[in-house]
Amino acid sequence: MASTSYDEVPYDGGARYHTHPDRLATIAKLAGMTPAPVERCRVLEIGCGVGGNLVPMALRLPDARFVGVDFSQRQIETARTLSNNLALTNIEWRACDIREIGPEIGAFDYILCHGVFSWVPEAVRDHILELCKQCLSPMGVAYISYNTYPGWHLRGMVREMVKYHAQRFDDPSVRVPQSRAFLDYLARSLPQPDSAFAHVLRDEQERWKEVADYYLFHEHLEDENQPLYFHEFARRAADRGLQYLGEAWQHSHANDLTPEAAQVLQNLAGDLIQREQYLDFLRNRTFRRSLLVRSDVALDRNTRSEAVRGLLVSALAQPVEAPPGAAADQIHFRTEEGVELASNSPLVTALLQVLYQTSPRALRFDDVVARMIAMLPESEAMEVQRHVAEALPQFFFTGLAGLHTYFPQFAATAGERPLADPLARMQAEATAGVTNLRHGTVKPPDLDRNLLALLDGKRDRAALLRELLKAVENGKLTIALEGRTIVDAQEREEIMAKALEESLSRLAKAALLLA
Repeated sequence: MASTSYDEVPYDGGARYHTHPDRLATIAKLAGMTPAPVERCRVLEIGCGVGGNLVPMALRLPDARFVGVDFSQRQIETARTLSNNLALTNIEWRACDIREIGPEIGAFDYILCHGVFSWVPEAVRDHILELCKQCLSPMGVAYISYNTYPGWHLRGMVREMVKYHAQRFDDPSVRVPQSRAFLDYLARSLPQPDSAFAHVLRDEQERWKEVADYYLFHEHLEDENQPLYFHEFARRAADRGLQYLGEAWQHSHANDLTPEAAQVLQNLAGDLIQREQYLDFLRNRTFRRSLLVRSDVALDRNTRSEAVRGLLVSALAQPVEAPPGAAADQIHFRTEEGVELASNSPLVTALLQVLYQTSPRALRFDDVVARMIAMLPESEAMEVQRHVAEALPQFFFTGLAGLHTYFPQFAATAGERPLADPLARMQAEATAGVTNLRHGTVKPPDLDRNLLALLDGKRDRAALLRELLKAVENGKLTIALEGRTIVDAQEREEIMAKALEESLSRLAKAALLLA
């Protein structure tokens, strides 16, 4: 097989919460479908990279079956080594051109294609959609991410400039830092620093500070990067017997539009596809994570308040301090993704508080209702069930709460001999990012990461404390108090014993401990 740019610079992508079969199954349920049970599903990932997304699924869903396909032999070898180290028998890896795969590979309940569609030639994009049509099970869901206009018109301008500059350097390890330096040069050297052009460059400059080199290399320096408008993607899917289900994450919505703007949007949009396209215009959207199903599937988007009653609910938002000038009776909530809500409704605040109090675990719908009723006065309690059924789908699509058909088992508190799964322990020793049991990526501080690597279920608190103190002696960890390095052995042990309990509590809250 020919070498690819991904052999030169592997794409070290990790777990992507929005691609998990549970996420896709939940959205399908809310549209009236009966998707395959997550615990026993079949999953195909096109462009699986080094296995960072598929391996955690396979480890935690042992009765499900997984196939990962990638054009890069190096990335497949890395993925295979990872799954072999974890003794996984429910996952298969294939290094090949996507166009070599056809219906003979079998039917899948969930097909994942993240970071591929916009970055491959036209013929490969066509084949991805054709493969989804041929290989989706009757109630299957396909996930495809891609760059979108209008937002990528501006971002593409930056890509073209840095790509022109970087083409003189053959070594990828030089091209990326040169691209960063060139963008910095442009952003600070324009003769009109307050122009719209300058604002675009500075926005990209800030965004680049948050992303890894491998991402910049494949996003901005590859030959292929073909954004498209959402309506074009939806039409191409329809031409191949597929229909649009929704977005896997950060779904477009009109809740924050003025009443006048929302009314104009309603008048302009004759159907869901037009509505989504107009929202992209309003948001200047750059990226989508779209879900497709077979065109013969009957969707019913008016049954959400009934469907939600059979789902599990989890917290994504937590109470935060009200900003200066906020109304005295409002309670403010915020998610890690930056979604905010301020409300003085007793029902809304009770709902989000109940979920936060049980986090990171999930509750059944009836349990949410029962806990809210216990918190509210009798005059408010009468409306709880109807209110929760109506509010939860909206909270789910705006990122304020999680809905699930399946929820993993993990420890809410650390036991006598705390246990983390083998993947988390391996990652804690090798990388900053660790995949938790909710299929999210967390970056624990140094103490938590060192502790996590020790949690094999064999060590009690005393043994863990001894290991952490050894790490201090070996220079892997430091103990400081109010800026003062602690050298006294007894004081150091007392401080570390307290830090150990605090660290275990954080790891449990981050869904990193097995029950």
